[in-house]
Amino acid sequence: MQIEHLRYFIALEQYKSINKTSQMMNTAPQNLSRILKNMEMEFGSELFYRTPNGITFTTSGMDFMQFAKNTVYQ
Repeated sequence: MQIEHLRYFIALEQYKSINKTSQMMNTAPQNLSRILKNMEMEFGSELFYRTPNGITFTTSGMDFMQFAKNTVYQ
């Protein structure tokens, strides 16, 4: 997993939308979706739910967010 991918995940918390996050992080929504799906496969758990109002993090997603922030900010 690349640090840049963790940054995308952290941005997802702020923007609560794959489209908005991809726009703000200057990547295609399809690329971001693929990266996030690969993260879930690596982590072995669903990290968030897609809803009509954006995304909602699962408990595993909140745990992974802590890992992502610790890794990126250190």
